[in-house]
Amino acid sequence: MKYDSLFEQATDAIMVTDFKGNFKDVNSNCCTLFGYAKQELLQLKITALLAPSRLKENPIRFDILATGRTIFNEREMVDKKGTIIYVKTNAKKFDGNSILVIARDITQRKFLEKELLHQKMQEHKKIIKAVTNAQENERAEIGRELHDNVNQLLATSKLYQHQSLKVPYKRLEYITKSQEYLSCAIEELRKLSQALVGPTQDKTMGLIASLDKLLNDISILEDIEISSNYSTCREEEIEVGLKLVIYRIVQEQLNNILKHAQASKIEVEIKKEANRLQVSITDNGKGFCLSEKRNGIGLKNIKNRAEIYNGIVEIISAPGAGCKMKIIFME
Repeated sequence: MKYDSLFEQATDAIMVTDFKGNFKDVNSNCCTLFGYAKQELLQLKITALLAPSRLKENPIRFDILATGRTIFNEREMVDKKGTIIYVKTNAKKFDGNSILVIARDITQRKFLEKELLHQKMQEHKKIIKAVTNAQENERAEIGRELHDNVNQLLATSKLYQHQSLKVPYKRLEYITKSQEYLSCAIEELRKLSQALVGPTQDKTMGLIASLDKLLNDISILEDIEISSNYSTCREEEIEVGLKLVIYRIVQEQLNNILKHAQASKIEVEIKKEANRLQVSITDNGKGFCLSEKRNGIGLKNIKNRAEIYNGIVEIISAPGAGCKMKIIFME
């Protein structure tokens, strides 16, 4: 009587079979789970409830159960309608010549796990796509820079060399001009190379030195007052990949500021607080309304780069009030 009470009151499905898999008894929760009446189940074998596609690779090991060992498993089973049900089973020898199987329904958990995995895969694909697009945009920008700037300097240098052969009495003047344009082309290539290399490849500079050089070059060329603060940042504690991400983010946002903000002051700050690293880029430019949709790829590139290291991008701005971008990387 005590056995019957526990058998029926159990919240899991309980099945008792012989060592050939024939059902000897089932509780009401088993009938509810698989959609059979009790008398229907007692005419079946437990193998009838196993998903046919999984039966060969995950059979019920009656031989092992006969030795008295308990087997824990996760199985795909099917109800009367053929619907897949995921269960966690506990099977063991019972009462001398029987097998007791306790099956807990984990179908909802499995579906949630699959959905979560699908979402992670989709997010991963988005990040890969975004990074790829960013790389292609950078290549296109390099191509334009080489074509519109370096190529023109070299073409002009070649023209002066050609003229020096045609007009002998001005040869020295033309060769001197050609050398000046060649020097300009070399300097432009040097700047472009440094921008591409970044802090992870140039081991003699590192992140902070690379950022300082980037800021100094911009302040000279654009006549903008730029300040920086890294007083609470220890560069040796930042992993190599994150250094490059930070450098590219600052580089991208500075480019955005120069293109759109009409700013006269820029401040870059990197600080460590407890278990987080914060990068801030602030300008006193014209600002913008956060509620307005922005179609530029610069901000998307920044957000996608930050996501690679679980970074969160926050923007504070308003028309006429400049802009502050914060990127927070949690450890």
